[in-house]
Amino acid sequence: MNKYIIILLSLFLSLTVNAQKNKKTESFKVFGECGECKERIETTVHGLGIKNATWDEKTGMLTVSYDSTRFTKEKIEQKIASVGHDTYDFQASDTVYENLPGCCHYDRYVKPESTTKPLDTVEKVGTIMKPSQSISGIVQGKDDKGKYFPLSFAIVHSLGTNETSITDSLGTFQLNASTPDQLIINHFGYTTDTVDVQSSVPLTITLKDAAAQKLKGVVVRGRNESTHISSLSTINTLNIGSKELKKAACCNLSESFETSPSVDVSYADAVTGIKQIELLGLSGKYTQLLTENTPEIKGLAGAFGLTFIPGTWIEGIQLTKGSGSVVNGYESIAGQINIEEIK
Repeated sequence: MNKYIIILLSLFLSLTVNAQKNKKTESFKVFGECGECKERIETTVHGLGIKNATWDEKTGMLTVSYDSTRFTKEKIEQKIASVGHDTYDFQASDTVYENLPGCCHYDRYVKPESTTKPLDTVEKVGTIMKPSQSISGIVQGKDDKGKYFPLSFAIVHSLGTNETSITDSLGTFQLNASTPDQLIINHFGYTTDTVDVQSSVPLTITLKDAAAQKLKGVVVRGRNESTHISSLSTINTLNIGSKELKKAACCNLSESFETSPSVDVSYADAVTGIKQIELLGLSGKYTQLLTENTPEIKGLAGAFGLTFIPGTWIEGIQLTKGSGSVVNGYESIAGQINIEEIK
């Protein structure tokens, strides 16, 4: 029994030693872009029966340990290229590459025409279809004495790549963007500027102080309330606008005061339906009624003249409570009501 155990242990040790001798570890470039690419590449290698395979998302290098008697580096690369990822020796087909998710669309590798050169030479000759470039520069300001100083924490945004960089304490910035491009520079207290970049030469951008800029013009707009008292007039006059009249939905002048607490309108005669106003507790004959500042409803017409003017004709009403000046006459003892008609 012990003899068989010794034989089995010897076989196991010999197999382990052979496996260690045949084990080979290599690293080679596999083009990818994101974490989903990492999962796809490593899963493909594991599917071959190789357990140790790690792809670095930053460098794009795949490190794999495999049995050299069962696998070769070319076989592994060919399998990876079949799922859509280029290597220096094998390129994925355009159809498989296009079927990858949008986040996995990396910059394709263009294989040089001559493949007889060593691998290190191929790496130098091989080019990327969309080489990444860097745009850098300095953002500065200018004081009252004409001296320039760096602006830290300025925001530099690229319209081409939609990337953003913030300047450091020296005012410098760097963006991963290709030219030509447009940069938008923004800093609190300074005027936002847009710069067209045509080359990768370092830029020097000077922002103008926003406080030093002169205003071209200011437009002030105001809107009066539907009922307001003018602050420009020396007479305490309540102005009733067209918006307030729309709330009353009036058919004539007598119904235009339904929403105004200053004027009371009551029926003077229930048979004829004549209405009269009361201002400051006095009947309508003590209130002067004007149309366009012209006395129109007076005398006998004052009893039923409130129904003479349709509500749709009225643009506004000016209401003055209390006796006016001697110019208004004795008729405005309780006050004065002026009707502005639609022109």
